[in-house]
Amino acid sequence: MSIVADMVSPGIVRTAMRTLTLFSLLAVSVSCATRGAVEGTAAVEPLPAAPEDPYESISLAMAVGDVDAAIAAFELAYSKDPDDPETKVLYSTLLIAAGKLEEARSVLTEILEEDPGRITALYNLALLEGATGNRVKKRELLRELLELDPENPSARTALGEMYLEERNVEAAAAEFRRGIEADPDNAVARIGYANTLLREDRPKEALEQLDRAVELSPGYPFAYVDRSRARMDLNDMPGAELDLSRAVELDPEYYWNYIDRGRIRLFGIGDWEGALEDFDRAVELRPDYFYAYVFRAGIYDQEGRIEEAVADYLTVLERRPDYFHAYIPLGVLLYLQEDWEGARTFFDLAYRAVPEDYGLPIMAALSMRRAGLDREARKYLEREIPAIPRDSLYWHMARLYMEHGYDGYMTGYLSREKDQLVKTRLLYYLAAHYLLTDRERAALSYLLDVADEERPDVFEVRLARHELARRGVKAK
Repeated sequence: MSIVADMVSPGIVRTAMRTLTLFSLLAVSVSCATRGAVEGTAAVEPLPAAPEDPYESISLAMAVGDVDAAIAAFELAYSKDPDDPETKVLYSTLLIAAGKLEEARSVLTEILEEDPGRITALYNLALLEGATGNRVKKRELLRELLELDPENPSARTALGEMYLEERNVEAAAAEFRRGIEADPDNAVARIGYANTLLREDRPKEALEQLDRAVELSPGYPFAYVDRSRARMDLNDMPGAELDLSRAVELDPEYYWNYIDRGRIRLFGIGDWEGALEDFDRAVELRPDYFYAYVFRAGIYDQEGRIEEAVADYLTVLERRPDYFHAYIPLGVLLYLQEDWEGARTFFDLAYRAVPEDYGLPIMAALSMRRAGLDREARKYLEREIPAIPRDSLYWHMARLYMEHGYDGYMTGYLSREKDQLVKTRLLYYLAAHYLLTDRERAALSYLLDVADEERPDVFEVRLARHELARRGVKAK
């Protein structure tokens, strides 16, 4: 396929987008899990299906991203004891989830002025500092909290996340393990530890952690997303698709789940129709992002929907002008459409991005020649040929395009070439030259040689088959 598989990983982009949901799970879990330790009461039990305690209700609602339900639960807690510091801490959690960071800071500051050692308030303030980009202050507050409560699982987990963001996998794993030891039911610590295991290429162990995290927080979509990664690493593509489908059910407005599921469907299980549905949905959700257009363009191309593929690739470059991976497929499609000027533009752009591919300037010159711009093509190659190694066949092909009568030398060089990939590409350029110089019999012979190659990754093979099909000639 002409889909670009080596895309810039979207993982970095999606990390910021999952922060709020993860914060909700973290922030409320510390409010619940440490309340017994701070106030001397019994620890909160695992959440029942329909909890009656308002603090448990808040935790459950926030864990599944239901802020409205969390607010309702808070109002119940507030009506029972509006002056309780933990009620105020939970209020700060809701303010942060709503993006009202300064209001949350004011509430937390007030709490800590009255009770500097309140762990839940310190923790929420640490996460708030992290949300505003103040990593130094966040780390300082977490350290202060851990001096008061050295085995606090949520603080250990938050510190582990900081190490993971800094790519200190060993330190992150140690913090996550301490979080799990202190609280085996800490789903976030298990998810974090699983991520360190995945980075250490230990997907089977990561899967065990994520299975448990899903049991603990079945309404948290990113537990399924991360488990899908472990399953992909174990080559369980159907299982990975099922996990991402569950994540989609839980959060149908989250763009990246459609991208990830679409990629699994496309490359992992061969469900092109399902993949196309995912990329269509991703485009609906975020038309300003370019990733879905790239994959969808590849599917359109493979299905022969050339105009739609061209439109999507052009959209990619509107959204992300420096995404050079689109240049070659777009150049090829425009060439097939006989948009010679467009093809020339994108083959030349591709050469600027990949200057070691000397076939690209020849394709740019060929596009000019197909448009009848022989003089411009010659001038273009005169400018570019000094950068092409003189001992390469590409240099000799450029000479052929610039000089009449050089094809005798070229055919001799080609007959001695041992690299089949180079030979295949150059044979197409020679055949195209013969088509332009009214030597169709020789051109067809070379086109048939190129078309017989089983190299779907070589666009010159595709162009040769297209030339033959236009003339009613069948390749083998």
